[in-house]
Amino acid sequence: MTLFQERPIKPMMAKTGESFDSKDYFFEVKWDGLRALLFLEQGRLGLQNRNLRDVTASYPEIRGVAAKIKARKAVVDGEVVVLTERGIPDFGRMQTRFGHNDPRTVDLVRGTNPATYVAFDLLHLNGKDTVGNPLEERKKILREILVEGPHLAYGDHVEGEGSKFYSGVLKLGFEGVIAKERLSPYLPGTRTSSWIKIKGSQTIDVESLRSRLDRIIAKSPIIKGTVEAPSPILWCKPRLVCEILYSNFTRDKKLRFPRFERLRPDKKPEECRLDEDILSR
Repeated sequence: MTLFQERPIKPMMAKTGESFDSKDYFFEVKWDGLRALLFLEQGRLGLQNRNLRDVTASYPEIRGVAAKIKARKAVVDGEVVVLTERGIPDFGRMQTRFGHNDPRTVDLVRGTNPATYVAFDLLHLNGKDTVGNPLEERKKILREILVEGPHLAYGDHVEGEGSKFYSGVLKLGFEGVIAKERLSPYLPGTRTSSWIKIKGSQTIDVESLRSRLDRIIAKSPIIKGTVEAPSPILWCKPRLVCEILYSNFTRDKKLRFPRFERLRPDKKPEECRLDEDILSR
Protein backbone atom coordinates (compact mmCIF):
# COMPACT_ATOMS: atom_id res chain seq x y z
CA MET A 1 0.00 0.00 0.00
CA THR A 2 1.32 3.46 -0.91
CA LEU A 3 0.84 6.77 0.85
CA PHE A 4 -1.72 7.75 -1.75
CA GLN A 5 -3.93 4.91 -0.60
CA GLU A 6 -3.34 5.69 3.08
CA ARG A 7 -4.77 9.20 2.97
CA PRO A 8 -5.39 11.26 5.01
CA ILE A 9 -1.70 11.80 5.79
CA LYS A 10 -0.25 13.77 8.68
CA PRO A 11 2.41 16.21 7.43
CA MET A 12 5.98 16.27 8.70
CA MET A 13 6.60 18.99 11.29
CA ALA A 14 9.55 21.09 12.39
CA LYS A 15 11.19 21.85 15.71
CA THR A 16 11.97 25.43 16.73
CA GLY A 17 15.50 26.82 16.62
CA GLU A 18 17.76 29.79 15.92
CA SER A 19 19.28 30.87 12.61
CA PHE A 20 22.49 29.11 11.55
CA ASP A 21 24.70 28.26 8.58
CA SER A 22 25.31 24.72 7.34
CA LYS A 23 26.14 23.11 4.02
CA ASP A 24 24.05 20.14 5.16
CA TYR A 25 20.80 22.11 5.14
CA PHE A 26 18.49 23.79 2.64
CA PHE A 27 16.88 27.03 3.81
CA GLU A 28 13.37 27.86 2.63
CA VAL A 29 11.02 30.74 3.25
CA LYS A 30 8.45 29.98 5.95
CA TRP A 31 5.16 30.59 4.18
CA ASP A 32 2.44 32.06 6.37
CA GLY A 33 -0.80 30.37 5.36
CA LEU A 34 -2.62 27.04 5.46
CA ARG A 35 -0.47 23.90 5.48
CA ALA A 36 -1.98 21.50 2.97
CA LEU A 37 -1.18 18.25 1.23
CA LEU A 38 -2.13 18.11 -2.43
CA PHE A 39 -3.38 14.87 -3.97
CA LEU A 40 -3.41 14.54 -7.76
CA GLU A 41 -4.90 11.57 -9.61
CA GLN A 42 -5.69 11.49 -13.33
CA GLY A 43 -6.22 15.24 -13.54
CA ARG A 44 -8.32 15.52 -10.37
CA LEU A 45 -6.87 17.49 -7.48
CA GLY A 46 -7.71 17.45 -3.77
CA LEU A 47 -6.42 19.36 -0.74
CA GLN A 48 -6.11 18.13 2.85
CA ASN A 49 -5.16 20.41 5.75
CA ARG A 50 -2.92 19.48 8.69
CA ASN A 51 -6.01 18.52 10.73
CA LEU A 52 -6.73 15.83 8.11
CA ARG A 53 -9.81 17.65 6.76
CA ASP A 54 -10.63 17.93 3.06
CA VAL A 55 -10.54 21.62 2.12
CA THR A 56 -10.68 21.26 -1.66
CA ALA A 57 -14.00 23.09 -2.02
CA SER A 58 -12.61 26.18 -0.28
CA TYR A 59 -9.95 26.79 -2.95
CA PRO A 60 -11.39 26.17 -6.43
CA GLU A 61 -8.69 28.26 -8.08
CA ILE A 62 -6.09 25.76 -6.87
CA ARG A 63 -8.06 22.82 -8.25
CA GLY A 64 -7.40 24.37 -11.63
CA VAL A 65 -3.63 23.89 -11.40
CA ALA A 66 -3.91 20.11 -11.86
CA ALA A 67 -2.92 20.51 -15.52
CA LYS A 68 0.27 22.30 -14.42
CA ILE A 69 1.60 19.23 -12.59
CA LYS A 70 3.20 16.77 -15.00
CA ALA A 71 2.17 13.54 -13.29
CA ARG A 72 -0.59 10.94 -13.41
CA LYS A 73 -0.60 10.62 -9.64
CA ALA A 74 1.21 12.65 -6.98
CA VAL A 75 1.16 13.70 -3.33
CA VAL A 76 2.72 17.11 -2.69
CA ASP A 77 3.31 19.01 0.55
CA GLY A 78 2.96 22.77 0.56
CA GLU A 79 1.16 25.86 1.79
CA VAL A 80 -1.94 27.69 0.61
CA VAL A 81 -1.26 31.43 0.83
CA VAL A 82 -2.74 34.75 -0.18
CA LEU A 83 0.00 36.95 -1.57
CA THR A 84 0.34 40.72 -1.54
CA GLU A 85 1.27 42.69 -4.63
CA ARG A 86 4.93 42.26 -3.56
CA GLY A 87 4.58 38.47 -3.37
CA ILE A 88 4.60 38.35 0.44
CA PRO A 89 2.05 36.09 2.21
CA ASP A 90 -0.64 38.02 4.08
CA PHE A 91 -2.12 35.89 6.86
CA GLY A 92 -4.80 38.46 7.65
CA ARG A 93 -6.16 38.17 4.11
CA MET A 94 -5.68 34.40 4.22
CA GLN A 95 -8.02 34.23 7.21
CA THR A 96 -10.88 35.42 5.00
CA ARG A 97 -10.58 32.13 3.08
CA PHE A 98 -10.88 29.80 6.07
CA GLY A 99 -13.97 27.70 6.64
CA HIS A 100 -15.97 28.56 3.52
CA ASN A 101 -17.64 25.76 1.57
CA ASP A 102 -20.66 27.47 0.06
CA PRO A 103 -19.79 28.09 -3.63
CA ARG A 104 -21.24 31.60 -3.65
CA THR A 105 -19.28 32.67 -0.59
CA VAL A 106 -16.11 31.04 -1.90
CA ASP A 107 -16.45 32.89 -5.22
CA LEU A 108 -16.88 36.17 -3.35
CA VAL A 109 -13.81 35.85 -1.12
CA ARG A 110 -11.54 34.41 -3.79
CA GLY A 111 -12.34 37.38 -6.01
CA THR A 112 -10.68 39.74 -3.53
CA ASN A 113 -8.15 37.35 -1.98
CA PRO A 114 -7.09 34.70 -4.52
CA ALA A 115 -5.03 31.82 -3.17
CA THR A 116 -1.75 30.33 -4.39
CA TYR A 117 -0.38 26.88 -3.62
CA VAL A 118 3.35 26.92 -2.81
CA ALA A 119 4.70 23.38 -3.31
CA PHE A 120 7.86 22.48 -1.36
CA ASP A 121 8.02 18.68 -1.08
CA LEU A 122 7.06 15.52 -2.98
CA LEU A 123 5.77 12.45 -1.12
CA HIS A 124 4.52 10.25 -3.96
CA LEU A 125 4.84 10.12 -7.74
CA ASN A 126 3.09 7.87 -10.25
CA GLY A 127 2.50 4.91 -7.98
CA LYS A 128 5.73 5.10 -5.94
CA ASP A 129 6.31 6.75 -2.57
CA THR A 130 9.25 9.15 -2.49
CA VAL A 131 9.30 9.84 1.26
CA GLY A 132 12.37 7.63 1.72
CA ASN A 133 14.38 9.57 -0.85
CA PRO A 134 16.69 12.41 0.27
CA LEU A 135 15.11 15.85 0.38
CA GLU A 136 17.41 17.20 -2.34
CA GLU A 137 16.22 14.44 -4.69
CA ARG A 138 12.54 14.99 -3.84
CA LYS A 139 12.82 18.71 -4.49
CA LYS A 140 14.65 18.21 -7.76
CA ILE A 141 11.88 15.95 -9.06
CA LEU A 142 9.20 18.30 -7.76
CA ARG A 143 10.69 21.25 -9.63
CA GLU A 144 10.80 19.18 -12.83
CA ILE A 145 7.10 18.26 -12.71
CA LEU A 146 5.75 21.70 -11.79
CA VAL A 147 4.82 24.39 -14.29
CA GLU A 148 4.59 27.58 -12.27
CA GLY A 149 1.88 30.08 -13.04
CA PRO A 150 -1.21 31.69 -11.50
CA HIS A 151 -2.10 29.91 -8.25
CA LEU A 152 0.92 27.55 -8.32
CA ALA A 153 4.51 28.22 -7.21
CA TYR A 154 7.59 26.18 -6.35
CA GLY A 155 9.02 26.68 -2.85
CA ASP A 156 12.66 27.31 -3.67
CA HIS A 157 15.59 27.31 -1.25
CA VAL A 158 19.14 28.49 -0.71
CA GLU A 159 22.03 26.33 0.43
CA GLY A 160 24.46 26.88 3.28
CA GLU A 161 24.00 30.56 4.17
CA GLY A 162 21.02 30.28 6.49
CA SER A 163 21.74 33.30 8.69
CA LYS A 164 22.06 35.71 5.78
CA PHE A 165 18.94 34.29 4.16
CA TYR A 166 17.02 34.59 7.44
CA SER A 167 17.90 38.27 7.82
CA GLY A 168 16.98 38.95 4.22
CA VAL A 169 13.53 37.35 4.29
CA LEU A 170 12.60 39.13 7.53
CA LYS A 171 13.43 42.47 5.91
CA LEU A 172 11.15 41.57 3.02
CA GLY A 173 8.30 40.82 5.42
CA PHE A 174 8.24 37.03 5.55
CA GLU A 175 7.47 35.17 8.79
CA GLY A 176 10.79 33.36 8.96
CA VAL A 177 12.75 30.41 7.57
CA ILE A 178 12.53 26.62 7.59
CA ALA A 179 15.90 24.81 7.62
CA LYS A 180 15.74 21.29 6.19
CA GLU A 181 18.48 18.67 6.23
CA ARG A 182 19.27 18.04 2.58
CA LEU A 183 19.65 14.27 2.90
CA SER A 184 16.70 13.72 5.24
CA PRO A 185 13.68 11.52 4.44
CA TYR A 186 10.11 12.74 4.81
CA LEU A 187 8.59 11.46 8.07
CA PRO A 188 4.79 11.86 8.03
CA GLY A 189 3.32 13.01 11.34
CA THR A 190 6.73 13.41 12.97
CA ARG A 191 8.29 16.51 14.53
CA THR A 192 12.03 16.24 13.99
CA SER A 193 15.19 18.32 14.04
CA SER A 194 15.68 17.44 10.38
CA TRP A 195 13.34 20.39 9.89
CA ILE A 196 13.90 23.52 12.00
CA LYS A 197 11.59 26.53 11.95
CA ILE A 198 13.24 29.86 12.65
CA LYS A 199 10.65 32.55 13.19
CA GLY A 200 11.24 36.26 13.43
CA SER A 201 9.97 38.23 16.40
CA GLN A 202 9.32 41.89 17.00
CA THR A 203 8.57 43.54 20.32
CA ILE A 204 5.88 45.96 21.43
CA ASP A 205 4.80 47.38 24.81
CA VAL A 206 1.32 46.15 25.80
CA GLU A 207 -0.61 46.01 29.03
CA SER A 208 -1.17 42.46 30.21
CA LEU A 209 0.14 40.16 32.88
CA ARG A 210 -2.41 38.04 34.69
CA SER A 211 -0.35 37.42 37.85
CA ARG A 212 -0.10 41.16 38.57
CA LEU A 213 -3.61 42.19 37.60
CA ASP A 214 -5.74 41.08 40.54
CA ARG A 215 -5.53 44.52 42.18
CA ILE A 216 -6.52 46.44 39.04
CA ILE A 217 -9.44 44.41 37.69
CA ALA A 218 -12.06 46.58 35.97
CA LYS A 219 -15.77 45.82 36.31
CA SER A 220 -16.53 46.80 32.70
CA PRO A 221 -14.66 46.88 29.36
CA ILE A 222 -12.07 49.63 29.07
CA ILE A 223 -12.33 49.91 25.28
CA LYS A 224 -15.29 50.57 23.02
CA GLY A 225 -16.73 48.15 20.51
CA THR A 226 -17.10 44.39 20.25
CA VAL A 227 -14.06 42.22 20.98
CA GLU A 228 -13.96 38.65 19.67
CA ALA A 229 -12.05 36.18 21.84
CA PRO A 230 -12.00 32.38 22.16
CA SER A 231 -12.25 32.59 25.97
CA PRO A 232 -13.73 34.98 28.57
CA ILE A 233 -11.99 38.35 28.85
CA LEU A 234 -10.67 39.70 32.14
CA TRP A 235 -10.66 43.50 31.87
CA CYS A 236 -8.10 45.46 33.88
CA LYS A 237 -7.16 49.08 34.32
CA PRO A 238 -4.09 50.12 32.29
CA ARG A 239 -1.51 50.35 35.06
CA LEU A 240 1.24 47.87 34.11
CA VAL A 241 3.45 47.67 31.03
CA CYS A 242 5.16 44.56 29.73
CA GLU A 243 7.08 43.55 26.64
CA ILE A 244 5.57 41.00 24.24
CA LEU A 245 7.22 38.93 21.54
CA TYR A 246 5.01 38.43 18.51
CA SER A 247 5.14 37.33 14.89
CA ASN A 248 3.21 40.11 13.14
CA PHE A 249 -0.07 42.02 13.02
CA THR A 250 -3.26 40.86 11.32
CA ARG A 251 -5.18 43.35 9.19
CA ASP A 252 -7.53 44.08 12.11
CA LYS A 253 -4.52 45.01 14.29
CA LYS A 254 -4.31 41.84 16.36
CA LEU A 255 -1.03 40.24 17.37
CA ARG A 256 -0.16 36.83 15.96
CA PHE A 257 1.57 34.32 18.27
CA PRO A 258 2.05 36.75 21.20
CA ARG A 259 4.29 35.65 24.09
CA PHE A 260 5.05 37.46 27.32
CA GLU A 261 8.70 38.50 27.56
CA ARG A 262 9.14 40.72 30.63
CA LEU A 263 7.67 43.52 32.73
CA ARG A 264 8.77 47.05 31.91
CA PRO A 265 8.66 49.07 35.16
CA ASP A 266 10.66 51.77 33.36
CA LYS A 267 7.67 52.47 31.09
CA LYS A 268 4.39 54.22 31.75
CA PRO A 269 1.14 53.15 30.05
CA GLU A 270 0.82 56.64 28.56
CA GLU A 271 4.06 56.06 26.62
CA CYS A 272 2.68 53.02 24.78
CA ARG A 273 1.45 54.03 21.36
CA LEU A 274 0.96 51.93 18.24
CA ASP A 275 3.31 53.16 15.52
CA GLU A 276 1.71 52.92 12.08
CA ASP A 277 5.13 52.03 10.65
CA ILE A 278 4.97 48.77 12.62
CA LEU A 279 1.72 47.83 10.91
CA SER A 280 3.26 48.28 7.48
CA ARG A 281 6.10 45.80 8.07
